[in-house]
Amino acid sequence: MYSVRFDGVTKRDPERDRDALHRFSMTVDAEEFVSIVGPSGCGKTTALRIVAGLDRPTLGVVRLGGVDITRLDTRERHVGLVTQQNQLVKQVSAARNIQFPLEVRPSPGPLGRALPRFHDRPGGLAAKVAEEAAAFGITDLLDRRPSTLSEGQRRLIQLVRAVIASPSTLLLDEPFGYLEDQVRIKLRSEIMRVHRERRLTTIMATANQRDAMVMSDRIGVMVAGELVQYDTPGELFDRPSTAAVAAFFGEPAMNLLPGVVRVDGDGRWIDLPGRSIRMWAPGLDARHGLPITVGVRPDDVELGVPQDDAIVAEVVASEHLGYTTAVRMRTAAGLPIVAARPGVAPRLGTVLDLGWRPDRIHLFDAVTGAAIHHPSA
Repeated sequence: MYSVRFDGVTKRDPERDRDALHRFSMTVDAEEFVSIVGPSGCGKTTALRIVAGLDRPTLGVVRLGGVDITRLDTRERHVGLVTQQNQLVKQVSAARNIQFPLEVRPSPGPLGRALPRFHDRPGGLAAKVAEEAAAFGITDLLDRRPSTLSEGQRRLIQLVRAVIASPSTLLLDEPFGYLEDQVRIKLRSEIMRVHRERRLTTIMATANQRDAMVMSDRIGVMVAGELVQYDTPGELFDRPSTAAVAAFFGEPAMNLLPGVVRVDGDGRWIDLPGRSIRMWAPGLDARHGLPITVGVRPDDVELGVPQDDAIVAEVVASEHLGYTTAVRMRTAAGLPIVAARPGVAPRLGTVLDLGWRPDRIHLFDAVTGAAIHHPSA
């Protein structure tokens, strides 16, 4: 059981003349499941590769269980890695692919781990492979070569290979990419099972906010190589630190609308195209006349509100999501707004009066994107 800690890690990308990671600091506690999320190129894969020893940081330190592993050889780190790319050796069987980590396993090294030697057990390495295959329900795949397996089966073989040598840490780099929904759900379940049963410290890099929200104890959100928020899934959803974080989490995503702050004798107001909202947030006093971004979760958008307090919008599309329906609308001013509601969506072209309660809106600085105000719990 080992924690993972990044201390001011920077990784320079000379080809793009920028930092792939910039002063990245984050601690993953022992036995914790943490996801690093963000758009393509944000640095999440680089962070995993640095833990694995596949990349070396330009600056900063990485610690595993309190031990500085920044310059440690990859084989001495005792980490398991699963990626969306097929990293299996195609010329040999699935069983042989799974067995490779047992063949090259080093001595305990600076981590001081007592590593089991499966060579000395009855049946040797083959017995250990058979044991793990049975635990994952893939015994029938052992004699097959990777080219004859489905994408989901290959990903499962990678998972078994990643954990067979009792790693201290499991690294998952987009493990669900290109998988069908049912296969994705099954693999997700297997990963969570092995994480809990083997008490692993697990870090996953993903662009999929749903996988991150479902699986993680905490989530780190990255933008352009920097960590912009690190919190529990609930806090990220309820109290996003920036408008970009707010837009990333939630399905459908949060509505972000342009407004202007107005403070007068009647109180504090946010003037939107088509509606003014009276607010009680005292932090608006110094922002009179300045632009602001208003965030409203689709679940908080109300349809059929009283006409004198409404924005008029036309239904332009709808998506049935199973548990709810996303109703996509456009206001007379051209602003897109999404409402989430149960049941059947109104017909396309329907004109609706919509609005939301002032105590359910989020406010963000229009220039920096930083959060100014969140609804109370």
